[in-house]
Formats: sequence, C-alpha cells, structure tokens
Amino acid sequence: MDKQRNIGIYYPAATQEVLKAGTFQVRCLREEWKSFYAEQTLKIRNKGTSTDRTIPHLQFTDWDKMNNIPRTNLSSVTDVFLSI
Repeated sequence: MDKQRNIGIYYPAATQEVLKAGTFQVRCLREEWKSFYAEQTLKIRNKGTSTDRTIPHLQFTDWDKMNNIPRTNLSSVTDVFLSI
C-alpha cells in the first residue's frame, strides 16, 4: 500500500453545502478544531433508499508521514475516541 497516497475528498468542508457522490449526499453539520485534530458531525443521505445517518468524524491534522500515523501520544488519541 502506498503510504503517501491521497484518498480524495469524501466529506464536505464546513463552508460547502453538500457533497454529492453517486446516490449519496454528505453534509457537514458541525466542525470544531482542536489542537491536533478536528471533529465533524456528518449527515449522510442515501438518495436511493431515502435514509439518513448522522455520524461523528475525526480528522487528525498532524501526521507522521514516515509511519502514516497521527503525530500525538496514545493517551490523547484514546481520549478523543472516548469523547465521541
């Protein structure tokens, strides 16, 4: 696997109203920036089945590119996951 690969845009920026991808629409309901990550709340709509899901999303903003992991200590990452 290529560790430097960019996976593309799969959720909208807070300023973008809706990201459309096939039968799915993704909207960012909330975005809050922390010291080494951002928390987003995303609403995903499947237009084919008319169902919605609201999910939490974490975006780590400081990465160790050699090891392809967030550049933070393990307890901080654990605290983030326990808070959602």
